[in-house]
Amino acid sequence: MHNPFLLAAANTGHPALQWLSMPLRDNEWVWNAIAAVGMFMFFTRFLVQWLYSEKMKESKVPAIFWWQSLLGALLMLLYALRQRDLWFTLGYLFTFIPYSRNLVLMYRKRGQAHA
Repeated sequence: MHNPFLLAAANTGHPALQWLSMPLRDNEWVWNAIAAVGMFMFFTRFLVQWLYSEKMKESKVPAIFWWQSLLGALLMLLYALRQRDLWFTLGYLFTFIPYSRNLVLMYRKRGQAHA
């Protein structure tokens, strides 16, 4: 019986990623949960940013936005690797640079303000 809430089993994927073997690769429930949590993190970060800006009465981006971005990107990268999807993988691989850099800048500014 086919369950419409489950994605299709992982295919062989892109030839450039055939070497990759993800743990629990054949466990659809685990990987659907990882993808769902990753997408939830991306969705809720915008909600968090909006509510924070409303509270501050100006456009602001809190640190939690960048942490959610990092966690969401990590989970989606893991899912993309599991799927062996080259373009999906590349799409999430480099997002860590601006997310991390924004956190560094934010914490550096806080450190200077306290000094």
